[in-house]
Amino acid sequence: MKVRTLQGLNRLDPETTQRYRDHVIARALDTPLGEDPYFHLAIDEILPPDLYDGLRRLMEQLKRSGTQPDRRQDSPLYVTRRSPLYESANPHAMHLRRIFDDPDVIRAFLSRFYLQPDDLVGRLSILDREFEFTHSEPARFQNVHCDLPSKYLSFVIYFPQDGITEEQERDNATVLYDRDVNPVHAVRFRPNSAVCFASHFRSYHGFSTTTSRDALVMFIVDRTLDDAWFAARPWAESAPFPLWAERMTHKLRTSPMIEFGDDPDAIAAALATTHVNAAEGRVLVDDDGRPLPGPWA
Repeated sequence: MKVRTLQGLNRLDPETTQRYRDHVIARALDTPLGEDPYFHLAIDEILPPDLYDGLRRLMEQLKRSGTQPDRRQDSPLYVTRRSPLYESANPHAMHLRRIFDDPDVIRAFLSRFYLQPDDLVGRLSILDREFEFTHSEPARFQNVHCDLPSKYLSFVIYFPQDGITEEQERDNATVLYDRDVNPVHAVRFRPNSAVCFASHFRSYHGFSTTTSRDALVMFIVDRTLDDAWFAARPWAESAPFPLWAERMTHKLRTSPMIEFGDDPDAIAAALATTHVNAAEGRVLVDDDGRPLPGPWA
């Protein structure tokens, strides 16, 4: 499959790829930057309509196949199905992979979050194991969390079913939480829209579902750091979770974000006040729903 996919990537129509690439770069640069509760992009029309429609057809085909494995994380209340796309020979999936692995596309998004994007482009790429459609059934809940330190950019692109209502757009949104883990902003679950952000000590997010929530997730990562992260078995880490704290601190100091600046005191303060209190960046709460204190306070 890998050889077949690489051959397919090389056969993609260059003019179509260029058109798709230019569209995505324009959306990366032209979308207003949200700063509350942390820096993020809520992007409308992130993909050209023909690419979005092709991916939508592929998603529906994969859902009907009934072959998607479960994607288990957080808790028994958050079990989704997943359709991996990195090795897909579908031309729309290959176009998407090529676009978001393009250095100019990566640079455009990095420039909205990082002080020195040119220094990062050469070592970042799509994370193959989490380039996928995710299918969440109604009445699911994803625990509030911050993404892993190796993830420099996180994307969720929405593929709602036809006829979705405004209430469903709101109730199935990606929710962004403030530094006290209060819900502040909801990036609505609308067709061909997306949320993009850069993970740090306060990039709390999650969602719940009232309808079938179909999305495509992608992450731009430093593969060397990601491989080292999983080699260290972070899911088995216990309090005070030194691996997560150390890797996130290293990321913010070596790849400074616009949001924090190149200020070690600001980074140390963010660590001291984070509510992350479980392995892999998760936020656990008490019986009343209040976040338990982080171990670095």
